[in-house]
Amino acid sequence: MTLMHDKNVGRPANAYPENVNYAFYELLWAMGLVMLCLFAALELIKHY
Repeated sequence: MTLMHDKNVGRPANAYPENVNYAFYELLWAMGLVMLCLFAALELIKHY
């Protein structure tokens, strides 16, 4: 038992931290856009 007040009282130890975002949505969206543009460019080149 500690004499100092614990700041994490009432919060489970394995709770998901709200300030950390593990999914890079902007990066995934940008990669999808690049893949779409590359696919369209390759189809246009292949069509000629």
